[in-house]
Amino acid sequence: MKKRVCIDINSILPIISRGYLTGVGRTTYELVTALDKMKEEIPFDIVLYSQNTKNISSKNLGFSFESKHISLPYRESTNRILSFFSIREYFAKADLWHCPHNSDWVGRLSKTIFTIHDLIILNCKNEFPWKEVEKVKKELPPLLHQCKAIITCSESSKNDLIRFFDIDPDKIHVTYWGVRHDLFKPLTDKEDIKSYLWKKYNINKPYFFSVSCGYGRKNTLQLLEAYLQLLKNNPDNDLVVIWNNYGEDVIQLLEKSKDRIHILNNVRDEDLVRLYSAATSLFFPSSYEGFGLPILESMACGIPVVTCDNSSLREVGGEVAIYTPSPDVSDLKKVMENFENGNYNVASLSNKGIERASTFTWKKCARETLDIYKKQMI
Repeated sequence: MKKRVCIDINSILPIISRGYLTGVGRTTYELVTALDKMKEEIPFDIVLYSQNTKNISSKNLGFSFESKHISLPYRESTNRILSFFSIREYFAKADLWHCPHNSDWVGRLSKTIFTIHDLIILNCKNEFPWKEVEKVKKELPPLLHQCKAIITCSESSKNDLIRFFDIDPDKIHVTYWGVRHDLFKPLTDKEDIKSYLWKKYNINKPYFFSVSCGYGRKNTLQLLEAYLQLLKNNPDNDLVVIWNNYGEDVIQLLEKSKDRIHILNNVRDEDLVRLYSAATSLFFPSSYEGFGLPILESMACGIPVVTCDNSSLREVGGEVAIYTPSPDVSDLKKVMENFENGNYNVASLSNKGIERASTFTWKKCARETLDIYKKQMI
């Protein structure tokens, strides 16, 4: 009888209601998709576990793996009770349980793999409520010390796990995320893309682009301020930012931009590819990332990347990305000016970016994940 690995896929179910995913949900979806394409090669059974009262499961997503569903709310209080009796693990008949969304209350830690994407809450603790930080510091270490293995997406995140929680390095497996090369790739119909963006988003000029925006470590306010300073020189480029939640302070900055800053939200992947492909460059001035998926996606589309030299960002950007000394307004403005003045070899950056992005694939990530499963079955 084949061994069974159960993957908790609750983080990817929102794609059914809203049509797109971000962060943990996105990487989990791509991993399961890649595993599904390799199903015939897998020497054990994979089961996809879901839990909600709407009976939405992996069956709604078209995966060929076996689906197991419990009609209960997916929340901490419920999962605590289920873990006490190991109900989910017994229900799925799992020999190995994979929680790919950082952590959860599970019944059999000795047969559980956690994927820890990052430790942002500890590295940037001033951005989180004190109670949340203290809860992580109290509850996460016992889970990680008792679990079977840990997967993480960068050497930087592995070092954080060792530094904050004194985890055995041999227990932590670094598996880089991939990029969907069938979707994120250079598009040749530039004029059609420009026409599309003009009609849908009212973007009719060249533009600098930024995604995964927010406050704190994302440094998006600094990016907007840098562009507003650049705006005094009447630049060729607008600034386009994908930002789902922003406050009154951003609205005030927009009023100063003379309609040269465009903020978009709820962008689906099909439009995201177009926005990457038509951009002058991607600006990703984060102070901390567990990985940095937008860097890969931008490079795969042939667009130069501007980012910071910290945490995992150089692991992803390599020697291809343009690194600012800091995410300060003055440094970001200088890079924008360099693009405006033609000081970068954009064609070379584009070609090198495409080449580097090609080495990051979800198939490779899936194979490495399967190897980890196999080792933990022993």
